[in-house]
Amino acid sequence: MALLYDPGGFMPTTPDAFEGASWMMGWNDSLWCMHDIRPGGTVYLVSVAQQRIVWETEVVASFAVPYEAVHDLALEVFLRWGLAIDTGTLPPSGYCVGWKAAPRTLRSSGLEPDPEDRSGEDLALSGFQFTADASPLFMRRWGLRAEEPHWCTGQVEVGWFGG
Repeated sequence: MALLYDPGGFMPTTPDAFEGASWMMGWNDSLWCMHDIRPGGTVYLVSVAQQRIVWETEVVASFAVPYEAVHDLALEVFLRWGLAIDTGTLPPSGYCVGWKAAPRTLRSSGLEPDPEDRSGEDLALSGFQFTADASPLFMRRWGLRAEEPHWCTGQVEVGWFGG
């Protein structure tokens, strides 16, 4: 399964822009399974505002960790990945998942038209969704691969993976 994620204002425009780039999400209530945000997993970078899939990427390094102080998390990311991160949107303490990715394909694709579709199904992209939760119609119309591996074991993966 893959993740469809809207990185907001941080959308790479060229393959070179992925060098030194990373993405993170944090929350303060509980650590939940992040499925395949591990090396080898697929993350599609999407623009919800434009309803476009912009990049297909492969996760090359990731983490899913609890943290007691956001500055400690920032220091750990710097020590492990050499990246200075913006922690302004993260809670002061909580849980965080982050990843680095390599570009596979610049897609910049929208919803494939299908004049025969009378399903009435909402096929809009949201800012954070897994393909495992998507219908076959959603997958087909967005041109997503149905053969993505479903790695979620239902167990929480905690730690630093691939770097």
